Formats: sequence, C-alpha cells, structure tokens
Amino acid sequence: MATAETITARELITGSLNDCGVLDIMDTMSADQAQHGIRTLNRIIDYWRGQSLFVYAIQDVVATFSGATASVGPGLTIDISHPQKLENGCYFVKSGMSYPLPVWTRERYNAVILKSQAGDYPQGIYYDRQLPASVFVWPVPSISTEYHLQVLQKLTTFADLDTAYTLPDGYKNALFYSLNERLPRAYNLPVDPSDVREAMNARR
Repeated sequence: MATAETITARELITGSLNDCGVLDIMDTMSADQAQHGIRTLNRIIDYWRGQSLFVYAIQDVVATFSGATASVGPGLTIDISHPQKLENGCYFVKSGMSYPLPVWTRERYNAVILKSQAGDYPQGIYYDRQLPASVFVWPVPSISTEYHLQVLQKLTTFADLDTAYTLPDGYKNALFYSLNERLPRAYNLPVDPSDVREAMNARR
C-alpha cells in the first residue's frame, strides 16, 4: 500500500498561508481567514471532481458480523457509502487482541477450495465491489467478530477545519500547492511560479 498521511483542513490552510507570506510562522489565522481557506479548499475538490480528478480518504470502518460474508453499502450490513477498495491495515479483534487481516485479491480468494471452512482466526479478507458489494473472510469464524476495515472512499468535502482525514500518498501535496495557487490572490499577493509547477506535478 502507498504510504498515507493524516491531515486537517486547518493544517493545510495554515501551512499555505505561511508559505505564501500571509502569516508568519508564529501567527494564528483569523476566523475569516480560516473560513475563506476552507471554502477555497472545498472549491478545489469540487473543481477536480468536475475534471474527473478525485480526492480519496482512508477511513477506519468498524463492522461486526458473523459468517463468511457481509454486504457493503448504504442500509446494508456494513452501512457505508460504496467504497472504492480496501487498503492494507485491516484487522480483527478477538478476546481483546488485534490480529492483522491481509486484503486478498479476487484470484487469491478464488483459489480457496472450501470457502465455508471454519476457523477462529481469519487469514484474509476479499472485497468484491460489484453492486451489491460484499466482503468475504476465510476461514469463517464461528461467532460474530469485530473487524476494522481500512476503506478507501471519495472525499467530496472537508467537513470542518479540524476533522482529520487520512489521505493516500501524494494527495496532501496536491491540495497544498493548489491552495498556494489560489490563496495569495485573495490577499493581493503574487503567486509563486514554483508553486504553480509543484501543483501541476502533484496533480499529475
């Protein structure tokens, strides 16, 4: 799995305002600066979506179910919006202890001959995103089990300044330098050409 970074809108906006010379390193941004910054950040995400460029976030989803499979989607057993995929880092909890749960490909899961085989310690999980989406674990625990799934989903907006989002590698730089392209104009400051280049490279 690519490395991931956890970031808030406040950190992105403050860093950009520091980098652009709006704020000194020890300054705290005002409420107006924060609100303008998050509006700009969310407009960037909305614009990218119109260009079929999507921002993804990794969410830790806790799901408890029994048996070999569970449905995934709004109103289903795992009640979340339709995920793009599962990332590595999934695990399950048994007797208060956490155990890693590798994410399997379709080919790896299909290679299992007896998919109903019972076992207290699942060795892998497979996510089939075809609607209706499902997850499959093997071997199959005999009791209801708590799973922690690292779910990759589209991020449509930063909900507020301080919610932390875990972004796959590269997305932080793309958002940061894209802010550097836009925020200086609101303060009648020039845009650094190197930031424009960095933003283009990061988005690419």
